[in-house]
Amino acid sequence: MNAQLLLDGFEVPGVPTDGLFFAIFPEQAAAAQAVALAQRLKAAHGLRMEPHSQDRMHITLEYLGRFADLPTRLVKEASDVAAAMCCSRFDVELDHVMSFSGRAGHCPLVLLGREGTVPLKTFQLGLNMALKRAGVVRRRTPPFNPHLTLLYGKSVETAEISPIRWTALEFRLVRSFLGQGRYEVLGRWQMRSTC
Repeated sequence: MNAQLLLDGFEVPGVPTDGLFFAIFPEQAAAAQAVALAQRLKAAHGLRMEPHSQDRMHITLEYLGRFADLPTRLVKEASDVAAAMCCSRFDVELDHVMSFSGRAGHCPLVLLGREGTVPLKTFQLGLNMALKRAGVVRRRTPPFNPHLTLLYGKSVETAEISPIRWTALEFRLVRSFLGQGRYEVLGRWQMRSTC
């Protein structure tokens, strides 16, 4: 099926097997800090589910959809938009944890930031607008609330943490194999020191 039709609200026949999204991933040290924090929170709150692995820690910038088969045309169009962007490096700082709402016992426990996510929000807005101008994103997108999911479990109260910081050096287009807990990076684009 034409990838363009997928974006206009038509359902893909069959059960979705693939997700497609843009994301930034923390540097190795920051990802390790996030996993260690998740382990501490799991123990402190009696959570049962395991934290995400270090290589799966990310902040989603733009979710392009779920598909019964990976739409190669959409991948190409999204990649072309990403390649045309001029992006400056920026710092990310996450300074508190909270649970998002979810089904009972399966709430996402996430890391968020305040002032430390302003440059990230600016970058995401630029990416979103570029994708919309190219016709890659046509649907109305919810407000961007940058977060890094640590694990799922019962709801946990909001708490301040020692900030986890890193410099965003690249962003990636990622294929998610739904229900399998694994990703495939389809493209990566470097940030520049100045743009």
